[in-house]
Amino acid sequence: LRLADLVTGMSTAPRDELQAVLADDEATTRLRKVLMIMKKDLEHARLQSQLKSQIEDKFAKEHRKYMLMQNLRHIKRELNLEKDDKQTIIAGFRE
Repeated sequence: LRLADLVTGMSTAPRDELQAVLADDEATTRLRKVLMIMKKDLEHARLQSQLKSQIEDKFAKEHRKYMLMQNLRHIKRELNLEKDDKQTIIAGFRE
């Protein structure tokens, strides 16, 4: 039961659920409640991990796309296929 109390104390479950575990005197029901809380915590951790990896993947893709677009813009400027704003303004004043 001490281990169950320790696990309960480290859980992120709502306070009323944790209190219900600690208030229960019967060992089997107390352990079942702890097991249910642990399952919820595990599922919550899985969802957080999955969401984190999805966000990181999306960020990596967007960053890669941005970097490729910057490289493409630089290459176009090198080949004089695209002018930046300064070159456009200078060309306008020359005309």
